[in-house]
Amino acid sequence: MPIEKNYFSISPLNDNPLQSSGTNGVAGGFSFKESNPIIKFSFPAVEKLLETRTLVLSGQFLIKQQDTDEGFRNPTYADLENDNGASISKETACNIPNHGGVHNVIDKVVVQTKKTNTEIINIHNYPAYSSLRQAYTNNDEDYLWGVAANRTLAQGHHANEINRRMNIIADKTAQDLKTNNNRELGVPFSIKLDIDLFQSGNIHLGQAYTNGLMLTLHLAPDSSVLFQRFRDKGAAAAFDLSNSMYCLRNLKLEGRYIVPTPQELKAYQAQIPLNSQLNLLNDIHADQDNISYTPQLQSVKAMCNLYLDKDQTNNLSYQQANFRLPVGMKQIEHKKDNLRFPFTFPLKVQPNFESLVESGTGSIDPSQYLKRENIMGDIELRKHFERALLGGMEAKRSSANMRRTANNLEFDYRDRTNGIYTAGNAVVEGTSVAAANGVGNQLYPELLGLGVDYTYGLGNSMSYINRDYSNTVHSGVNAGSTLLPVDRRNKSELVQTFVKYNAGLNLQTLVKTM
Repeated sequence: MPIEKNYFSISPLNDNPLQSSGTNGVAGGFSFKESNPIIKFSFPAVEKLLETRTLVLSGQFLIKQQDTDEGFRNPTYADLENDNGASISKETACNIPNHGGVHNVIDKVVVQTKKTNTEIINIHNYPAYSSLRQAYTNNDEDYLWGVAANRTLAQGHHANEINRRMNIIADKTAQDLKTNNNRELGVPFSIKLDIDLFQSGNIHLGQAYTNGLMLTLHLAPDSSVLFQRFRDKGAAAAFDLSNSMYCLRNLKLEGRYIVPTPQELKAYQAQIPLNSQLNLLNDIHADQDNISYTPQLQSVKAMCNLYLDKDQTNNLSYQQANFRLPVGMKQIEHKKDNLRFPFTFPLKVQPNFESLVESGTGSIDPSQYLKRENIMGDIELRKHFERALLGGMEAKRSSANMRRTANNLEFDYRDRTNGIYTAGNAVVEGTSVAAANGVGNQLYPELLGLGVDYTYGLGNSMSYINRDYSNTVHSGVNAGSTLLPVDRRNKSELVQTFVKYNAGLNLQTLVKTM
């Protein structure tokens, strides 16, 4: 048993307290848009252990208008669906990703030791993998009542109706913001940083080890966090989010130090295991395209490939966390050194948009299907991706389901010209949409990718030292087929590949083995 455990609360080294700005405005805090996009925390050099399982980042999250410094208040929920956003307020038009919540504001995480300033952790594109994994460990109920909603501010499937994360400051007519004592500004959050170093046991902060740590968080652009409710906003004034921005304030890094006994200190293992991931980027431009990497990693557990339409990144018109399969997906072949592996056969989508109609000839026309998810026979791909994400296991609780695919396909095949849902959620095909209305609700993101697992649920791994990983995707990307949705048929895809691998870090020598 340790001698004692000490609670701590660390403020950022470069703290910028949020203050009121004028009668109704707010300024300060940490934000990307107002030139304070980097947050630094310093762990002191002490002869103690950092109890990583207790470590949380807490603070308050708010959204405001940059031009007026005025914050969002109570959202308006009237007629969200029936009139497709023609009369909603800016507070309701503006959204953050359904899964991950506040995690999505972090773009990059860097951890350095104070002993040598050695960079031991550098994670790029932090929210993509982290938020997706959370979505596969929390179901819709968790995003309504559980930790996922109440601590991360994520709303999951319920974001379309709830949107309570926007209730962030008191009505300006009720009281001047100067009298709020700053505690009313923003929604409280508390998140565990999803990085391998803080999931690998207790970290010694003494002089013979790390001599303290420096944690640096780089914030993501507002355009990759915030997005408008409908991808095609029409002429609706509420959907102009160009001045909208997020702020973080009253940030604290909180947790516990363990004071070990001399016996515990002597028995401390300097070598700690890391369950790491390497983020690689590529793209596909054609209906049959190949990507290839040489990871140079000894113990690879899985490959997780995530796809975004090329115009989906850093664009207020699209949700950047809506990961979908390449449009018109037909099959994928995973390969090692250009040979199919571990499957000697292609993984196929059957049926797909080009499948023959069983009762006759020709192609399926997805626009004519009442249940459009029935044209996506992708269950095999879904299961392999789930296992790649979760270490060879299937999810016990998950938010990924066919209802999301159904919603996305429904919105895909209904555009401003051909019509969308009207009053009472009735479907009127071939009816154009009013110029003031929105088209394509983005609050039902899919949670899909293409993956391959090498652990088989048994902890196995695969060497990719001087070995190539590649995959060949057959799809409708840039095919221009009229059977595909207008909004996606002529776009390239950005591919983010997360290589999951085992690593080790010696906290004395600060050598990382990969």
